[in-house]
Amino acid sequence: MPFKVNSLPQQFEVIADSALALALNAAAKRYETGVELVPRQIKVRN
Repeated sequence: MPFKVNSLPQQFEVIADSALALALNAAAKRYETGVELVPRQIKVRN
């Protein structure tokens, strides 16, 4: 590409850990609805 592309990479390990914890809590009837935030960092290409 003739120009630089910035990106917001996914944090798959954090997403997987969160999903597993939510699934285990749901199976144990301890699930509370809500929003789970996964932080991301922009990678600026110079």
